[in-house]
Order: sequence, then C-alpha cells, then structure tokens
Amino acid sequence: MWLMEELNLSYDIKTYKRGPNGIAPPELKQVHPLGKSPIVSVQPPDASPVVLVESAVIIEYFLDHFCGPNTHLIPQRYQPGREGKLGGETDAWMRYRYYMHYAEGSLMSPIQVQLIMNALKNAPVPFFIKPITGLITSKVSSEFLDQELRTHFRFLEDQLASAPEEGPFLCGSRLTAADIQMSIPVIAALNLGIIQRKEYPRLDVYAGVIQNEQGYRRAVEEVERIEGRPFMKDARGNTMVKGDGERYLIKDDRAMKTHRKEIAAELGENPKKLYPYWSPATLTYFFDLKHGDDPGHGPCKENKVIAFTTIQVAYSTLTTCPVAFNGRRLRSVAASALPSSLFKNNKPPSDNSNVQAVSEVVPAGWVAYHELLHLFWGLVMNQCDNEEYNFLRMAGKKPGKDRTMYTKSLAIKNPENYALAAYVVFLSCSCDCDHVR
Repeated sequence: MWLMEELNLSYDIKTYKRGPNGIAPPELKQVHPLGKSPIVSVQPPDASPVVLVESAVIIEYFLDHFCGPNTHLIPQRYQPGREGKLGGETDAWMRYRYYMHYAEGSLMSPIQVQLIMNALKNAPVPFFIKPITGLITSKVSSEFLDQELRTHFRFLEDQLASAPEEGPFLCGSRLTAADIQMSIPVIAALNLGIIQRKEYPRLDVYAGVIQNEQGYRRAVEEVERIEGRPFMKDARGNTMVKGDGERYLIKDDRAMKTHRKEIAAELGENPKKLYPYWSPATLTYFFDLKHGDDPGHGPCKENKVIAFTTIQVAYSTLTTCPVAFNGRRLRSVAASALPSSLFKNNKPPSDNSNVQAVSEVVPAGWVAYHELLHLFWGLVMNQCDNEEYNFLRMAGKKPGKDRTMYTKSLAIKNPENYALAAYVVFLSCSCDCDHVR
C-alpha cells in the first residue's frame, strides 16, 4: 500500500482474516495456490488479471510499469560516462538492488524464528511444561538467534553510517523502493523489542524517518479506515505492534479505556461516542465526539471549525484548522474611527456605508485569543452548550436559537465577550478618544 501511495495509484483492498492459529484462511488459496499475503491482482485493460506474490516481485513489477523516468524510488543506475559497463553502477543503485532481496532473503528469517520462539515461550501450557518450553527458547536464543540478529542489525547500523550523501535513507538522501521493502523487518524488530533502540541509534532514527513519510502515513490511515479501528501510536507517533506482530489497537490499551471514561464523564457523554484523535504536534491523543461519517476525521475536517481547544485530564491543546488561513479569518485590517459628527443624539449613524463591522477589523490574534481563554479557564464550551458568537445575543439584546436570553453567568464565561472587550480597549488606547464612540 505504501508503494501504491508513493506512485499515486488507485487501488482496492480486500481483507482476509487470519484464523486463531495465525494462518491465512482457505479462501486466499483461491487467489494463489500458496495462500499467503501479500497478493496483488493487477487488471490490464485488455487482458486477464496478473496475480503477483512476494513483496520484491510486486515492488519491481509496479516500478517497471508505473514508475516515471524521473522517479526517486529507483536510484540512478550508472555513473556518468560508464553507462552499460560492467562495474559502472552507482553505489546507491547497488545498495538498492541488494536490499530489495536482502530483506526477505536474509533478514526476515531470524526475525520469524524469534517470533516463533516468543509464541512458544508465552504459549498457554501447563505449569510443569513451562520450564521445558523456556529452556528450549533460551537455548535457541543463546546458541543461534542472539548472535544472528546482532550480526544483521550491526551490519545495517554500519550501512546507515556509510550511506551515500550521508543518508538518512539506506541508498542516500531520498526514499527508494528499497526503504519500503526494508521497512517491515526494521520496524518490526524495533517495535517488538527484538533489538534494543539504544544499541542501534541510527536504525532507531531511520525507522522514525520512514514512518514520517507522507506515503507511509497515508497507507496506515487507509488501513485504519478499512479496519474501522485506530492503531495505537507510541510517544514518537509510530504505530505500535504487539508481540505476535499484529498492530496494537487503542481498544487493547487499558489506560486509554480509562482515559476515555474520564473524558466522557467530564463532557457528560457516552464513552462510545468519543473517538481518540492523534495530535502530531503534541504526540498525544485527545478524545472528542466523532465528526462526519469517517470517525478518523477530527473537528478540522468539517471545514467549518476555525480553531478548537482540547481540555482534558492530563493536558490541554489549542489547534488552529487550515480553514483559518484562507484569507478570511486570521488577518488584520486597519480600523478607522468614526468622527463625532456622524452621530446625532448619541445614536449610531443611519448611513452604514462608512461603518466597519467588528468582525471585519478584528486583529489576527482574535481566534487565538478566544481559544487561549479556554485554556486559561480550563473551561469547555461549544455551540451545543451555550458558547455564543453573536454580539447582540451575547449582550442579552437578542434571544438565541433556543429562544432564551443570554445570562450574565454565561456572558462572564464566554471567550468571545472577552475577545470583543479586549479589542475595544485596543481601539480606545490606539485612537483619538474624542473621536471614538
């Protein structure tokens, strides 16, 4: 999926649920005799579907047919002036070709054995059998796995140190298909604790870099959408993986369940109506009501919300949505004071042609000021519970949508009133007071 995102291809996903034993269902053998994933079926416009298996084969086939001449996914093959000559290949291309086959040909084997050992060690066997399974797994690890894994990942650590153009990718400064192929074993080894991050700092950084690629994140979001369940992210924003290699779901985390209940109680909502949204800025989750048909869409996705404040048990955040930067919201317009001659009997002028609406001349920080007051008070209000934005209703001169008048207690708590008051003070201090009404 990551590769298809990088190539901007349209695709459909068909899921096959594994059985309790982790084996793919029999239906998958109807697609390919081996019944193993990944399997990709490509439909040419004038021929029967082409069924592809094995990651390297799939990647190379897609690059052959869908990759443009200027793509960065395949490094330049030959050094200038040595085109087609034996040994004329660039270091980047030689690495690319090597890693395309190294990932599954060499690296995945000890990782898979380690996963089997983990499953055996944690198998639900009688207590008197536990010492035997523990002895077997310990022996395999000490005699084979530990050294084998150390050899591979020290090699990769050194390869990152000597990468062309100083990396940060395996083949140089740009992402290649080899990084896509290598992402699974590297991320799995780190997330499953097969190797320790502190022992392989370059690999740790490398894993973070590839997981921050936009194509990778789009692929993860698409899987979350298909599954209908969000994956749990760690403190770095990377998707967490359980001991059996499956992605860790938020519903599996006891602390998140407790946190959701706390927020639900604070908001007076049913916990089932709250959805965990990931904040890339704070690298934390916040719970809010679902917005739109796709539960993964936060408040900003509606293109109606300018900004919002999240006030929760352990932290608070202020988020400004993209729509706030569309030239209509976060901007500053010079305000012109109205001369006294326009007023008669202390009444507003009947000719409004020269009158500026407050909403037109609010300073650029208006929205931020409003949300900061939420943070300052630690107070959650919204349109559903009497947060008001209309000046006449805020001033108690006009009933709200529920036909009730705004009360003094609500006015005191409403950030918009304070933002308006602050703006009036600003104008009073900036203009000739004899000409301000």
